[in-house]
Amino acid sequence: AFHAACIPINEAVRDDNWTCHVCEKETFPQACDLLSSTAHVDATGRVFGKLAAKPDGRRCLNVLSRVAEMVAVLAAYDYGSVFGEPVDLSENETYLREVERPMDLGTIAA
Repeated sequence: AFHAACIPINEAVRDDNWTCHVCEKETFPQACDLLSSTAHVDATGRVFGKLAAKPDGRRCLNVLSRVAEMVAVLAAYDYGSVFGEPVDLSENETYLREVERPMDLGTIAA
Protein backbone atom coordinates (compact mmCIF):
# COMPACT_ATOMS: atom_id res chain seq x y z
CA ALA A 1 0.00 0.00 0.00
CA PHE A 2 1.27 3.43 -0.90
CA HIS A 3 -0.16 6.81 -0.08
CA ALA A 4 0.23 9.80 -2.37
CA ALA A 5 1.89 11.67 0.48
CA CYS A 6 4.64 9.06 0.89
CA ILE A 7 5.71 8.79 -2.76
CA PRO A 8 8.35 11.45 -3.49
CA ILE A 9 7.42 13.65 -6.43
CA ASN A 10 11.00 14.66 -7.15
CA GLU A 11 12.95 11.67 -8.51
CA ALA A 12 16.20 13.24 -7.23
CA VAL A 13 15.14 12.69 -3.61
CA ARG A 14 13.61 9.28 -4.17
CA ASP A 15 14.92 6.54 -1.90
CA ASP A 16 13.69 3.07 -2.92
CA ASN A 17 14.60 1.66 0.50
CA TRP A 18 12.35 4.09 2.35
CA THR A 19 8.82 3.14 3.38
CA CYS A 20 6.40 5.49 5.03
CA HIS A 21 5.42 4.45 8.57
CA VAL A 22 1.77 4.08 7.55
CA CYS A 23 2.66 1.79 4.63
CA GLU A 24 4.96 -0.27 6.85
CA LYS A 25 2.26 -0.63 9.49
CA GLU A 26 -0.19 -1.83 6.83
CA THR A 27 2.34 -4.24 5.29
CA PHE A 28 3.36 -6.11 8.42
CA PRO A 29 0.86 -7.75 10.77
CA GLN A 30 0.31 -5.81 13.97
CA ALA A 31 -0.88 -7.20 17.30
CA CYS A 32 -4.13 -5.29 16.81
CA ASP A 33 -4.69 -7.17 13.52
CA LEU A 34 -4.99 -10.51 15.27
CA LEU A 35 -8.51 -11.70 15.94
CA SER A 36 -9.23 -13.58 19.14
CA SER A 37 -12.67 -14.91 18.11
CA THR A 38 -13.70 -14.57 21.75
CA ALA A 39 -14.53 -10.87 21.66
CA HIS A 40 -17.95 -11.40 20.09
CA VAL A 41 -18.80 -14.93 21.24
CA ASP A 42 -21.35 -13.79 23.82
CA ALA A 43 -23.18 -11.47 21.43
CA THR A 44 -23.11 -14.08 18.67
CA GLY A 45 -24.39 -16.71 21.09
CA ARG A 46 -27.30 -14.48 22.12
CA VAL A 47 -28.33 -13.95 18.51
CA PHE A 48 -27.73 -17.48 17.28
CA GLY A 49 -28.26 -19.35 20.54
CA LYS A 50 -30.22 -22.22 19.02
CA LEU A 51 -27.36 -22.90 16.64
CA ALA A 52 -25.14 -24.16 19.47
CA ALA A 53 -27.42 -27.16 20.06
CA LYS A 54 -27.10 -28.35 16.47
CA PRO A 55 -24.35 -30.67 15.23
CA ASP A 56 -21.27 -28.56 14.50
CA GLY A 57 -23.10 -25.57 16.01
CA ARG A 58 -20.22 -24.55 18.28
CA ARG A 59 -17.87 -24.36 15.30
CA CYS A 60 -20.43 -22.27 13.39
CA LEU A 61 -20.77 -19.89 16.36
CA ASN A 62 -17.00 -19.53 16.45
CA VAL A 63 -16.91 -18.66 12.74
CA LEU A 64 -19.77 -16.16 13.12
CA SER A 65 -17.95 -14.62 16.09
CA ARG A 66 -14.82 -14.16 13.99
CA VAL A 67 -16.86 -12.56 11.21
CA ALA A 68 -18.47 -10.17 13.73
CA GLU A 69 -15.02 -9.27 15.05
CA MET A 70 -13.69 -8.69 11.51
CA VAL A 71 -16.61 -6.38 10.73
CA ALA A 72 -15.95 -4.43 13.94
CA VAL A 73 -12.24 -4.12 13.07
CA LEU A 74 -13.06 -2.97 9.52
CA ALA A 75 -15.58 -0.43 10.82
CA ALA A 76 -12.97 0.99 13.21
CA TYR A 77 -10.29 1.15 10.51
CA ASP A 78 -9.21 4.48 8.95
CA TYR A 79 -11.91 4.61 6.28
CA GLY A 80 -14.38 2.23 7.90
CA SER A 81 -16.88 5.01 8.55
CA VAL A 82 -17.31 5.48 4.79
CA PHE A 83 -18.68 1.94 4.58
CA GLY A 84 -20.59 2.04 7.87
CA GLU A 85 -24.01 2.92 6.49
CA PRO A 86 -25.94 2.27 3.27
CA VAL A 87 -25.36 4.69 0.41
CA ASP A 88 -28.01 7.39 0.27
CA LEU A 89 -29.70 6.65 -3.05
CA SER A 90 -31.31 10.08 -3.18
CA GLU A 91 -27.81 11.58 -3.32
CA ASN A 92 -26.41 8.90 -5.66
CA GLU A 93 -29.10 8.17 -8.21
CA THR A 94 -26.89 6.06 -10.49
CA TYR A 95 -25.46 3.92 -7.70
CA LEU A 96 -27.69 0.90 -8.32
CA ARG A 97 -26.68 0.87 -12.00
CA GLU A 98 -23.09 0.33 -10.93
CA VAL A 99 -23.53 -1.79 -7.79
CA GLU A 100 -25.71 -4.84 -8.23
CA ARG A 101 -25.89 -5.94 -4.57
CA PRO A 102 -25.15 -2.99 -2.24
CA MET A 103 -23.79 -3.85 1.21
CA ASP A 104 -22.35 -1.88 4.10
CA LEU A 105 -20.69 -2.82 7.40
CA GLY A 106 -23.64 -1.63 9.49
CA THR A 107 -26.01 -3.96 7.66
CA ILE A 108 -23.58 -6.86 7.99
CA ALA A 109 -23.16 -6.21 11.71
CA ALA A 110 -26.92 -6.09 12.27
